[in-house]
Amino acid sequence: MNLKSWRFVVVADLGLATKDPVRVPSADGDAILAALKPAADVNGTRMEFASEKAFLPAALGTSPDAVLHNPAFQRVESAFRGLQFLMRHVGPSIQVDVVSATQKELVGRFKEAVFEPEMKELRNPPLGLVILDYDFAHQAGDLSTLSQVADLCKVAQAPLIAGASPAFFGLKQLNLLPKLQDVPQRLHDGAHGAWVQFQKSEPGRWTALTVNRWLQRSAYTTEKGGHAEAIDAAKPESYLWGRGVWVVAAAIARSIGQHGHALDASGARSGGFAGLPTRPHFKAANQTVPMSTEIEISDELSQELSRGAFIPISGRMGGDNLMIPILVNTYRTAPGKLTVSGTLGYQMMAGRLAQLCAFLMEELPAGPDGAAFLKKELTEFLGPLAGKSPDAAVKVEPVEAKDAEGKVVKLAQVTVQPDARIESMEFKFVFQLPLR
Repeated sequence: MNLKSWRFVVVADLGLATKDPVRVPSADGDAILAALKPAADVNGTRMEFASEKAFLPAALGTSPDAVLHNPAFQRVESAFRGLQFLMRHVGPSIQVDVVSATQKELVGRFKEAVFEPEMKELRNPPLGLVILDYDFAHQAGDLSTLSQVADLCKVAQAPLIAGASPAFFGLKQLNLLPKLQDVPQRLHDGAHGAWVQFQKSEPGRWTALTVNRWLQRSAYTTEKGGHAEAIDAAKPESYLWGRGVWVVAAAIARSIGQHGHALDASGARSGGFAGLPTRPHFKAANQTVPMSTEIEISDELSQELSRGAFIPISGRMGGDNLMIPILVNTYRTAPGKLTVSGTLGYQMMAGRLAQLCAFLMEELPAGPDGAAFLKKELTEFLGPLAGKSPDAAVKVEPVEAKDAEGKVVKLAQVTVQPDARIESMEFKFVFQLPLR
């Protein structure tokens, strides 16, 4: 069974005319816009974005800043630049589709355009990753939407990535986050009760939330852009920020392109991006330094955020780079306790393995050859992750058990143990499959 290709689905509020998924053709900006045809209502005017020139100050009338800083315009430009960033790291084995929806429409649109077609038939490539270009908090409305989409992703066996709103931490803006103490405990007070329950649920395994935004475009100047864009360092929304979902998806895509799996997408060696746009960041009262992210996340805060079930996007003062220190999901059995099942890499591997098994069940030979077939296919699936002893990496043992009616059924007891670690932790998968 050849399961080498992947499919990512992006859901963003792009004002597309079609409700169907649209395939992103390449990283070329004009090609992306020609395929998507995004639109937005900006200051009472319907704007359509047919080419990259539509985002430039020269195309925005006599008051460019009033358009550039309009939330509807920023929403479309941010999604476009995020897509372009992702596509620059996508190789030939990954397809990227885009579905347009407002956050209020998200559950229904995702179910109709993504989930239901996925359930009608086995699709190759199967859904591998869902990228939601929205922020969510712990309040009832947000958590309800997130939970419903996560539940669908659980069934589809594909993790979702979304942004965490500053409201998660009781903040209006993220710039105060570095001053908070003991983040994991703050997220387990009475106001976060529903969130704590979600973290212990199965959909929590299939959810990942990022913290911190990255600068997607430097401010225009007279020399670069033909317009001196009015930017106020004290007003973060005057900049064009992108959610961390794009960075995480790009790191995963890069890992898949290099290794065929999604396990090498974080840390100093594999989770970094350089050459990013920067903006002046106040280091002291009268001193600014370039930085590519909204806030600086220290190593200590990064650890607290990851323990609390968030993926930190870490930038440093004085540089044009950022890093993903660790990739986690939101699943936690206890406050602040990170286990291997609470990592995004583990869940992506689990989902991919489950999808492969669905295909293998279609091809499974009857009789004694079934167990050998499963061992062969699962070992090939691991590839380099089978290590130097492939025979030990996959074990398939025929067993018998009784079903609900007391009848004896034949099963394969399967153990898959890749020769790898996720965030320095060993892991394995143990499950049963029916034999014919």
